[in-house]
Amino acid sequence: MGRPGFWDDQERAAKTSAGHASAQRKLDSFRSLRSDADDVEELAELAAEDPEIAEGLEDQLDSIESRLSELEEARLFGGRYDDGDAVVTVRAGAGGTDSQDWAEMLLRMYLRWAERRGFGTEMKEAAEGEEAGIKQATFVARGENAYGLFAAERGVHRLVRISPFDAQKRRHTAFAQLDVAPLVEGDVS
Repeated sequence: MGRPGFWDDQERAAKTSAGHASAQRKLDSFRSLRSDADDVEELAELAAEDPEIAEGLEDQLDSIESRLSELEEARLFGGRYDDGDAVVTVRAGAGGTDSQDWAEMLLRMYLRWAERRGFGTEMKEAAEGEEAGIKQATFVARGENAYGLFAAERGVHRLVRISPFDAQKRRHTAFAQLDVAPLVEGDVS
């Protein structure tokens, strides 16, 4: 990043810088975890003699386990586009108004989940249903591992419930499809 002319192409430089920052965060996290694990080994020897140290040791073990789980999750995203942004489309399936309502519920759920996960979201299109819900909606989720996480949700989602749209209050089954694609910029080969 320090070589002359690196910042002349702002878009390319930004991607390289973001990749470097991501790799650096992962490396720092791993180094910190390894250091804390070494410290816990030493504390374990002392904890056998002192009950107060044993209590502190348990808290440190919980912290290490939590961070190790995060690293294990990050390891799952080894696919070509897993670490990139995602284009997510929710479509109502068979089931009429109930499916359109179900599709809207899924859309709200995934948008809120993305927000809590720290992803930026941008609604690209939405087609409302006749009575309620949506026929289809597409949004872009931007953030680290967005595609890898959303790809796990791909498929048909089914809801069985007493329909609020049926005057006789019968049980209905509604279907909604979730499609996920990586957001690819530039040339695709």
